[in-house]
Amino acid sequence: MRFDELPPQVIQAIFLWIGLDAVHYSAVCKQVYACLSDPYFALLSMRHSIPSSRPSKTSDGPSDALLLEDSDRHWFTWPNHFQQAYAQQKLSMRRQLFWQNRNLNGAIPGQSLSHLSSTLTQLLLHDNNLEGVIPTEIGLLVQLTDLSLSNNSIHGPIPVSLACCTRLQHLALDRNLISGEIPAKVLQGLQQLRYLSLSENQLSGAIPPEIGHLADLYCLLLDHNFLSGPIPRQVGKLERLQYLDLTSNYLTDTVPREIARLENLAMLMLGDNLICGPLPLELIDLSHRLVHFTL
Repeated sequence: MRFDELPPQVIQAIFLWIGLDAVHYSAVCKQVYACLSDPYFALLSMRHSIPSSRPSKTSDGPSDALLLEDSDRHWFTWPNHFQQAYAQQKLSMRRQLFWQNRNLNGAIPGQSLSHLSSTLTQLLLHDNNLEGVIPTEIGLLVQLTDLSLSNNSIHGPIPVSLACCTRLQHLALDRNLISGEIPAKVLQGLQQLRYLSLSENQLSGAIPPEIGHLADLYCLLLDHNFLSGPIPRQVGKLERLQYLDLTSNYLTDTVPREIARLENLAMLMLGDNLICGPLPLELIDLSHRLVHFTL
């Protein structure tokens, strides 16, 4: 009897002992490939190779959040059905993933995020080599308070589904290849946001007036993009704002006098734009008490 004539259960049982490194299988016949592509086999393989995540009173502390195993690295590059099985078996009870600056490759496993949706509060993946887009499924992480994807090679638009992450306080997507407009719906949904950095991307279009909904925002960094149009007057509603950087865009018109209302503002960077017209008197007074000011 040839190997590919064995019953599927036997083929799967044999491959269970090979190990997860063999997930990058290729050049196998259709029958074997079908056995290895079965989601049930993926889950069996995970259960055989990796102990499940079990919550405890002391689990998922800072040291657990920083821990990155070889199998965690593979999560970003495995076939989809293995990614989902891994998230279900290993990551479903994690509250924090601090995997920044770990030389990670691949893309964010979008379809796996549903298995993390009930527990994950902090996802830090900045300073890696991640590619692909921000998956629509990011909106399933409704417990998320911190999301940092800075300094990767992520492209595509900011997904509107991010508006569902209503508990987000810290959002850093800077130094990527993100394009398109800033979705107004996202700004409307993230009203607990305190820190927003979209710097050094390829964002275009106008700054939405809905920016004024972010009443708790203390830091707004939109510099080095392709944003155009006037600075919205609604920025003057951000009473807690301390840092505002709009440098190196294509912003036009005059500087709105409403910015002078921002009594906590310490840094106002508006240089390298197409802003014209005289500076309002209120802003001249404001500039004297700013630590950093460019126009």
